[in-house]
Amino acid sequence: MNATKKAFFALFVVIAGLSFAQTPVTSCMNINSGGSYQLANHLYGSTCIQIYSSNVILDCNGYNITGTGSGNYGVLLTTPVTNVTVKNCPSISRYRYGIYLQRNANYNRILNNTVWNNSNYGIYIYRAHHNNITGNNFSHNARGIYIRRSPSNNIINNTAQ
Repeated sequence: MNATKKAFFALFVVIAGLSFAQTPVTSCMNINSGGSYQLANHLYGSTCIQIYSSNVILDCNGYNITGTGSGNYGVLLTTPVTNVTVKNCPSISRYRYGIYLQRNANYNRILNNTVWNNSNYGIYIYRAHHNNITGNNFSHNARGIYIRRSPSNNIINNTAQ
């Protein structure tokens, strides 16, 4: 292997081995810039996570998001955001809307969450398109999955009770 190939290979190994930093989330918050956010503990609050930026990964990392019973949203993706992932939340509960994809929240992913015991909807998708809702459990909500004026969403391998 010549010197140029060795240098390229070494650079590739270094880059491949990098672990990109995640921002720890320790309380309910607004997310206003892209990046990777990971819950560091259970969260409690009325309206909890509001995502106002594209290119966000929210990983609950096995922690719960629990409302007061009077708050609007557990997780809100609001207009316009794209390329947002919400994943690995074992419990989003005690809100009006567990997860709400609002107008023009397009091309996002909601993966492997349990959304239960919300007074209106487990997940509400309103005027949002081309989202992937995969591997979630929506139970004991007034309505599990509600899609309104939202074409071309993929709803795959979810449970709604």
